[in-house]
Amino acid sequence: MVCGLARSPELSQDPVNADLAAVAEIAERRPEAPALKDAVEDLLDVAWAPAPMPGAIRTRLAAPELDVELSRRRACLAHLHDAVADLYVINPGAAYPPVIAHPRAAAIRAALARAGYALPLHWTGATDGLVALPDDPRAIGIVRRAAEASALREALAEGEASGPAEPFDFDAFIASKTSKTA
Repeated sequence: MVCGLARSPELSQDPVNADLAAVAEIAERRPEAPALKDAVEDLLDVAWAPAPMPGAIRTRLAAPELDVELSRRRACLAHLHDAVADLYVINPGAAYPPVIAHPRAAAIRAALARAGYALPLHWTGATDGLVALPDDPRAIGIVRRAAEASALREALAEGEASGPAEPFDFDAFIASKTSKTA
């Protein structure tokens, strides 16, 4: 998983994937033909089988500098997890960036996107209410500011929707408080 990219990578337009997706859609619309769905699943298994790791990646994984890089990443992730420990983290201590559950998750994700972060969780519906943080400590400030700004906007909207303002009698209020304490 690649987290915290400055921009999302371009997706390749693979004609085989497009064809398989189209056939899978047809199979979904034809529940009376379960063999069609089974055949599509078999084709998907073959077409999307994992590929061998490229030699350059294997070389990098075997390099002695990898231990230094892994130590740096572990320290960075520990810092991220510590920085959001007061929020509802659904994967505390995980070996990848923290995922928080927050009622203002959509606003937080939007703020991170405006700041140039491509977030690792992006499946519509499956991640409603969740924010997977990029592995960049600067993102924590964006998360906190977005949550607070969103809460303020919601409170203002709630206040405006509650109806017109009513006059407030300060003297009566103070008198009611002093009479209770006297």
